[in-house]
Amino acid sequence: MSDGQRVNQALLEKSLTGVREFTVDGVLRRWEVLDGPQGPRVRIDGKDLIMLASNNYLDLMSRPEVHQAAIEAINQYGVGMAAGRTLCGTNALHEKLEAKLAALSGTDGALLYHSAYSANIGAISALAGQGDMIFSDQLNHASLIDGCRMSRAVTRIYPHGDMKALESMLREADAVSPPAAGTATARVRLIVTDGVFSFDGDLAPLPDIVELARRYSAAVLCDDAHSAGVMGPTGGGTPEYFGLKGEVDVITGTLGKALGGTVGGYVATQRDVVDYMITHSRSFIFTNALPPAVVAANIAVLDLLAGDPSILARLHSNARLLRDLLAGAGFELLGSGTPICPVLLRDSDLTVRFGRRLFDEGVFAPGFGYPVAPRGQARIRTIMNANLTTEDILFAAAAFVKVGREMGVVK
Repeated sequence: MSDGQRVNQALLEKSLTGVREFTVDGVLRRWEVLDGPQGPRVRIDGKDLIMLASNNYLDLMSRPEVHQAAIEAINQYGVGMAAGRTLCGTNALHEKLEAKLAALSGTDGALLYHSAYSANIGAISALAGQGDMIFSDQLNHASLIDGCRMSRAVTRIYPHGDMKALESMLREADAVSPPAAGTATARVRLIVTDGVFSFDGDLAPLPDIVELARRYSAAVLCDDAHSAGVMGPTGGGTPEYFGLKGEVDVITGTLGKALGGTVGGYVATQRDVVDYMITHSRSFIFTNALPPAVVAANIAVLDLLAGDPSILARLHSNARLLRDLLAGAGFELLGSGTPICPVLLRDSDLTVRFGRRLFDEGVFAPGFGYPVAPRGQARIRTIMNANLTTEDILFAAAAFVKVGREMGVVK
């Protein structure tokens, strides 16, 4: 056996061991194949289901105006850009979308990335490096965690939402590295947090974070992936929700959830910072620009949201109804104030079986067990859609109650 074959055999054995481990736990993840478009209802294997697992909060991807915008962009610009933005991969659509994202975020600049993941790792690793310090919430998204690691800055993890712990870390940083003469601080200090924590469905205490940042000469990066188009009176995200629009230093977000459900991410911040990232953010520089059809579709989505913010009221009204019904039935729920309502079942095997039974009853809401959720924290994460009807939500809640009683979760 050659060295190469030995390496391949080792990789195969490792993979098979992992598959066996998760199969025993009942949590080996599979995907379902949709027979049609993503929407409030979906069709899988010929079965119609109410969708409670999609990030398609506003259901704007299904609007004919969005489809038409994508078609017209293909006809005018083709299907792709074939290069990065700084070579020959920019057109007027990219700049138009960036201007709209900046306006939504309350900043004077924005920069498109190929995904929200690349936006987070690109922003953090460009803005912080060796000699700098990052303060990161314990439950931050994996892309934020990876960005912190890639930056090579010293990263301190504070317990989820614990402002006393965060302040203590900031105060310690002052003691370790006092401000240099004539400067506000000896190094970059960056507080990194999700706006809405997608797994638990709760909000970051952003007002307290911003206040601490000002007091200790730090900057704030807020990931608004599950907030933009969802939170705030106009969908401006977590800063707008808390009355802090224009007060957060760096906002990252996605085009893959409420703002169109397509693909792509962005960073919204001051124009000077955007200019810096154009030449220093590796995940922006070394990849192709977003396809014109994607950009045009998201421009149309932002126009629709601006023209009808009432869709946000429907989204949150639906979310409150489902939460009230599940809480009234006796389920243990996490989060509050967002359209994400996790149903905590704790046991991984039970949770996966619960999700499969919901499928049988006409509701798509798969269970998350270990390793996606920590052991003992397995859950069904429901995500609301603005275009689900009251009848849909009542039906879904009844399915939860039926399955919950069958499995001894509720009485």
